[in-house]
Amino acid sequence: MGSLELLSPKGLLLLTGAVPLVLLYVLKVRRERRTVASTWLFAAARRDLVASHPWKRLTPERSLLLELLALVLFALALARPSWRTDGLDTEVLAIVIDASASMGTTSGNVRRIDLAKEAAKDAVLHARPGTRTFVVADVGSPRLLGGPDEVRESTLRDIEAIGPEDVPGDLAASMAIASSRMQGLPGKKTLLIVTDGAVANPLLPPCPSADVRVVLVGEARENSAIVRLSTRSKRGTNASSDVVEVFAALRHFGAAAREVHVTVTLEGEEAPRASRRLLLEPGKDVPVVLSFDAKASDRGRPFYVHASPYDALPLDDVAFGLVPRGHAMPVTLATDKRASWIARALEADTDVALQLVSTGALGSVNVDDDALVIVEGACPGHGALPGHDALLVGPPKGRCAGVDVGDAVELPRLTSWETADPRLRFVSLDGVGIGHATPLLLASKTPPLLRTDRGAIAVDAGEKDRNVTILGFDVGDTDWPLRASFVLFVRNVVELSRVHRESGAEGPVVTGGALHLGARRDDGATAIVKRDGDPAFSREVSLRGGLLVVSPVTRAGVYRVTFSGAKPRSRVVVANLTNAEESDLARRALVVPGGATVAFAAPRAHRELAAFFALAGALFVLADILLVTRKPRPTGAAREGGSVA
Repeated sequence: MGSLELLSPKGLLLLTGAVPLVLLYVLKVRRERRTVASTWLFAAARRDLVASHPWKRLTPERSLLLELLALVLFALALARPSWRTDGLDTEVLAIVIDASASMGTTSGNVRRIDLAKEAAKDAVLHARPGTRTFVVADVGSPRLLGGPDEVRESTLRDIEAIGPEDVPGDLAASMAIASSRMQGLPGKKTLLIVTDGAVANPLLPPCPSADVRVVLVGEARENSAIVRLSTRSKRGTNASSDVVEVFAALRHFGAAAREVHVTVTLEGEEAPRASRRLLLEPGKDVPVVLSFDAKASDRGRPFYVHASPYDALPLDDVAFGLVPRGHAMPVTLATDKRASWIARALEADTDVALQLVSTGALGSVNVDDDALVIVEGACPGHGALPGHDALLVGPPKGRCAGVDVGDAVELPRLTSWETADPRLRFVSLDGVGIGHATPLLLASKTPPLLRTDRGAIAVDAGEKDRNVTILGFDVGDTDWPLRASFVLFVRNVVELSRVHRESGAEGPVVTGGALHLGARRDDGATAIVKRDGDPAFSREVSLRGGLLVVSPVTRAGVYRVTFSGAKPRSRVVVANLTNAEESDLARRALVVPGGATVAFAAPRAHRELAAFFALAGALFVLADILLVTRKPRPTGAAREGGSVA
C-alpha cells in the first residue's frame, strides 16, 4: 500500500503563472491603423476598437490549453510528487554500517563496503524530508559519525568517509550505541543495519524503541585464513643461534578441499626461511610448524607468514610475528667480589646469558634493554641503572631506590617471609643464620619479603615500569648459599624477570584491541608510533604511569614505537587479524528478538515522480511550439485560385 504526497509543496507556487498567461489571451491587442477600400470585412475588429474596455472575451484555444497543462506539470515537478510506501516511514533513521575486515571482500570489482555504502545512501535519499539521520560505523569499537541531522548532505558525507578496517565486527555494540543515541528523540524510529552477515554472533540484541531492519550485501565466498599464530625459541647448535618454531593454524571456509603453500620470510629478505605445502579440509583447523635457525642479529626482527595463493580476502592470508629474543635470559651482574655466590648460582643455569662487570663499569657497558641487573654492595641511581628488572644485594646505608637503608645490626633472627610472592615460591628459610643485616624502611605499605626481629631486611621496591628487589644483607655473610633454597630464590628472580620480558610489548596484538607497551622513567613524556608500509600513519602518544597505550589498533602489520627520551630507544610490535568468524565469508541468518525485516536491498520510503511530470510538461511545450509554427492550411477559395470582393 502507498500514497502520493508532495515532498516540496512550495513548488506549486508556479501555478500562479497561469494568471498572467490567461491575461495575455484576453487582453486586446493594440492594432496598427491602415487605409482600406471597405471596412465591412473588418466589422468585428471595428467593434473591438470602439469598445470602452480593453478586454476581449476568452475563447478556447488549443495553444492556451497546452500551455496551461505544461505549467501545471512543471509546478507538480517542482513540488516533487512522490509515491510513499511503507518501507522507511520514520522520523529518526539510525544506520549501522558494518565496516569490519570481511567488508573488504570483492565480488568482481566491487567491494562489499561499497555495496553497503550505496544501500545506506539510498535509504537516506529516499527518507521523508525532515527525517533526522545519523551513522554508526561498526569497526570493532563503534564509531559515531555526526549526530541526528536533518541535512542529508551531511549524512551522505559521513557514509562516504567510511572504509573497511582490519578488525572483527561487533554489531551488538554498534546497535547499543545507535539505540542510546536515539533515546530521547521524538517520533517513530528506525534502525537500519547494513552488513554482509559475516558476524561472530548472529543473535543481535533487541531494540524495543525502534523498528529494526537488516540489509544484507555481497555474495557468499569461499576463503582460507590463518586463524592462530605463535612462536617460541629453543637452544640452537651453538650459543649464538636459536631455533625458532612458528606455530600456525589455518582453516578453510568452503565446500571442497584446497591446497596452499605456507612460507615464513624475514623482513628484508626475499627467500623464505621455511615453507610447507598443506591440504586444507573444509571447516577444519590444520596446524603447521615452521622452523628456522636465527642468529643473534635476527632476534626481534619481524617475519611474515604467507598462505598462497591469495583468495577472496587477502588480509587473512598474511600474519606477522617477531623473532623471539632468544631462549637465554640476559643477566648482568655488577660485583667487585672475586667469588660471588650469586654468580655461581647464575652460572649453573644454562638458560641464562650472564654478563659480569664491576660496579664502577655498570654505567659504561652495553646492557640489554630487557636484562635482569644484579648489583652487589652498591646502589646506582635510578637513572644509572640499566636493563629492566633489578636485584640489589647489600646496598650501603642511605637512600636506595626509594628505600631507606639503616645501620647494620648483628645476628638478626628471621621471623617470617612472604611465601605467596613469586620470588619466594617454594623457598624455605627455616634455620638460616645471618651475621649482619641493614633494616630497610619502605615508604609504601607493601609488605616486606623477609622480616626479622630487628625489622625488614628484604623488600619489593618495584615501580610500574620495572621490578626491583632489595636484600639488606650480603649473602656471603649468611649460610643461606649452602642451602638449595638460595639457588631456588635466584632462579625465581630470573624467571620472574623472564616472564616480564616475554609478556612485554613484543607480544601479539589482535586488531580491534589495544596496544600496551611498558615505558621507562627515562623514555620521556611521549612516543611516536608508525606503521610499516603506511607513511600516512604517524601518531604521537603520551606516556602515562609508565605505560603507552594505542587504542584501538585498526590495521594489521608491523608497528614501530620510538620514545622521546634522552636515550634513544625503539620497540617493534605486530598486529594480526587471526579471527575465524571474520574470515568466514558465508552469510549467517541474523536474528533480532522481537522480529526484524531482512532484505537484500535498501527499502525505499519514497519514489519521486518529478522527472516524469517534468518530461510530460516538456512534451506539452513541444506540442504548443509545433502548433504555433505550423503553416496555415489554405481555404477552399484559395485552393481554387478565387478571390473575395
